[in-house]
Amino acid sequence: MGRKKSSPPPSAEAHHRATVAAGFVTGLLSGARGRGLETQGFLQAAGIAPERMRDRDARVPIAAYVDLYNIVARELGEVFAGVGLDAASAAAGITRETAEVVARAARRQAGTTHALAVLIDLDEGPDRIEFGGSICLAIAADGDEASRRSRIVGGREWVRLGAVEMGLDCLRRHLQGLPVVERIDFEKV
Repeated sequence: MGRKKSSPPPSAEAHHRATVAAGFVTGLLSGARGRGLETQGFLQAAGIAPERMRDRDARVPIAAYVDLYNIVARELGEVFAGVGLDAASAAAGITRETAEVVARAARRQAGTTHALAVLIDLDEGPDRIEFGGSICLAIAADGDEASRRSRIVGGREWVRLGAVEMGLDCLRRHLQGLPVVERIDFEKV
């Protein structure tokens, strides 16, 4: 029996086809307004045309939704406190330890058996093939934690989608009792 080949990372074409329902966008904005945020301008900052939200059946590119999510998260200072982090530790950047704190808090607050946290620190500058990001992920389970730090390059979309794929693959490995630190084929050393 030969080794099963891992699937290649998603193509650039697939990145542009990945979408979410407009309801996720309106729900995120509604939640942010409910927490006292003034959300005017968030859609445009994320590259989403506000008039697009008038159509209940509209689809939004997942990359734009991630950008919107990150804008809202940065504006909500209480997010840090909600997972047990102070502003100073959040300002220091993402670490495996930070991902572990977030995963533990998510598990505790949701009352679940497992929680996965995937934190991405994107490079500054224009999007290009050398663009990359650091990924810290953690899995929290009852009395058990696993975490890792990694780096992916290849453009903003590649990094975001790669981080999601890595997180889900690590969760699968963890649930099967396998180590989560095994490198994936598009990970940068």
